[in-house]
Amino acid sequence: MVSLSLIIISLLMIGAIRFNGINNNIDWLFLVLYLFGYLIQSFMEELICRGYLLHRLKERIPLVLAIIISILFFSIGHFNKMFVDGTLIGVIGIINLLLISLIFVVITLKNKNIYGAIGFHFIWNFALFSIIGLNLSGLEITNPIFQIEVANKFLTGYSYGIESSFITTIILIIILLLTKINVRI
Repeated sequence: MVSLSLIIISLLMIGAIRFNGINNNIDWLFLVLYLFGYLIQSFMEELICRGYLLHRLKERIPLVLAIIISILFFSIGHFNKMFVDGTLIGVIGIINLLLISLIFVVITLKNKNIYGAIGFHFIWNFALFSIIGLNLSGLEITNPIFQIEVANKFLTGYSYGIESSFITTIILIIILLLTKINVRI
């Protein structure tokens, strides 16, 4: 939640988004379904990419190579809508995807389990899409809790969402540097 809060506060402060209040017509059933859906999705992606792939590979090949393969495997599944709004937005999106994936790897290695990565991944997806109300990996928002208006599409990553924003790049680098402390890769 801290990473998303830093990004959202930054976007609010520079005027890239505006908070327009709370949605009075929340579909609570869909909110609960999204909660469980994102929990399952985050669990499965982390189980496959960090729980299985990373740990199996690091037993057979150098750790750095296992990390790179795990990150690329995770990232490829997210490329499909990344270049819809142009090359620059797509490249920023790829950089951010690689950074967040590396953060998930560092959390997994630091904790010696995937639970922290699952939690980070789940909170990121659910909060961004269903609570904050900004697009998630090219998925357009549907009935979030907060009503957020995008005032600057470039700073908010156009239709892909803040995952293709250079503001997110800065915050992810800071998070990675803070998370990486005391972790030997």
